[in-house]
Amino acid sequence: MIMGADLEREFKALSSRRAFGLNFERHRPEAVELPQRPVRKGDKVWVLPERDSTKKVDQRLWLVKKIGRNDGERVAHLELLRADEPETLVVPVADLTVVAEFRDFIYPGLVSTGKVERGGVAAISLATRISTVRTTMYSRP
Repeated sequence: MIMGADLEREFKALSSRRAFGLNFERHRPEAVELPQRPVRKGDKVWVLPERDSTKKVDQRLWLVKKIGRNDGERVAHLELLRADEPETLVVPVADLTVVAEFRDFIYPGLVSTGKVERGGVAAISLATRISTVRTTMYSRP
């Protein structure tokens, strides 16, 4: 009888903390890379490890404050986001990847990849037009 009471008390404690069923557990929002997206001022980025390295990507988020040139190479002036002490870094743009966090807006854009003409008629049906357009991702308009 004592074991049943202990078990019930533990179950109540766990069920009050954890959501069951179709609810999701609370977790820290994640970030997703947008590798095709060009780096611009105001973007959130990750600094990639050196090429031919087995290191993982540094998961700290950086904010691009300015983009300039250094010896003919495009470089980004970065500031660490959510840091207790301000930290800055200057990195080649080629070593960065744009990141979108949970709840950041991502605006899709359409880029024409060509057109199809049938029998000399310039009008293209909607289905053909849709099949010749590919979607690309942008994190701002």
